[in-house]
Amino acid sequence: MASNQTITKPAMPVLDWAVYPKRALLVVLAATGLLAYFWLASRYPALWHKAHLAGGSSLASLFTLNPPIYIYPEADLYERILWSTFNWLDANKLGMTFGIIFGALVLTLLDFLKRPATSNALLNSAFGLLMGAPLGVCANCAAPIAKGMLDGGSRQETALATMLSSPTFNAVVLIMLFSLFPWWMGAIKVSLSAFFILVVMPGLVHRFRKASKAPAAATGAAPQACTLDFNTMTPASAPVRESWPKAFQYTVRTFLLKFGYILMMTVPLMFLAGLTGAVLEQMIDLPALVWGPTEGGAGMAKIAVVALLGTSLPMPIAMDMLLADVLFRAGVSAPVIVTLLFTLGLYSVYSFLIVMTSTSKRLATALFVAVAALGAGAGWLTMLLQ
Repeated sequence: MASNQTITKPAMPVLDWAVYPKRALLVVLAATGLLAYFWLASRYPALWHKAHLAGGSSLASLFTLNPPIYIYPEADLYERILWSTFNWLDANKLGMTFGIIFGALVLTLLDFLKRPATSNALLNSAFGLLMGAPLGVCANCAAPIAKGMLDGGSRQETALATMLSSPTFNAVVLIMLFSLFPWWMGAIKVSLSAFFILVVMPGLVHRFRKASKAPAAATGAAPQACTLDFNTMTPASAPVRESWPKAFQYTVRTFLLKFGYILMMTVPLMFLAGLTGAVLEQMIDLPALVWGPTEGGAGMAKIAVVALLGTSLPMPIAMDMLLADVLFRAGVSAPVIVTLLFTLGLYSVYSFLIVMTSTSKRLATALFVAVAALGAGAGWLTMLLQ
């Protein structure tokens, strides 16, 4: 009788900090410089500019305050979609460039570090939330960073929490939230977002990660190690001392390979997300959809549609606050505003595409459905309490 054998996943060779500290230090310095430039020279000045415009702005587009191309209503549909896609790409170009470069740096750094792992999903998610909050990029631009973390071997809870928290728990966005809307709306958005990131998302990751491993266990086939081997990884048991020039050479080489990979895997999806957002913008009259009373079955159906739309739209950073503010000042009902505040910005069609290609279609779909369901639930609860 055959004896029971334990099938283990082949260990992935990882560079320990004690093996190549110079490479890791070079990546940390590069990432620090990139963050400093992005925060001080680009992102936070732009966020504060949006914050100052809030309360008195009118939007020419769902995705940008000042679109480079004005879209005439009488233009053909294909022209409106084309120029709307261009406007979306223009609005996201800086954040997306940062996301791709930073994602490649993260993927490079994870090659050079021995990563401590914990099976505590709450701690992993909380760590990701703390990492993502100060980044100051939207769910679209944070997606390449999550891609780099996932492919580098980070826990899925940490990578996804980083992506989800960046557009929601940024300090400037929180100031805008509680300045523009009643405190209870802000409390609903923050508490529900924290619940989703710390409880719902880790639960879904556990559910679908376990399901994806079941077929391999049933057939007795050993799962394959998933790693990108660029001939730069050395087992931690073989310490190597290298000069600074050699460390710099290997670091640049590894970064360029990782950057090419992130670029190849995310940019085509970025164009697809922009096109999808443009189609939604041009074919759905959002003001007409959200306007009017929300009562009874028709009101509940309207909120459900708004939740699905809000979860789909690839909104740039803080544009969700400005759009909700414009609609709120125009008199759109509170249940619709609460739904939009939660769903807009937290997830998007681009987030869906990145999660689908990095983990599984089932997890990406489950996250989408969960965001839409929680957003609709918040709107329905507000409607009932009114």
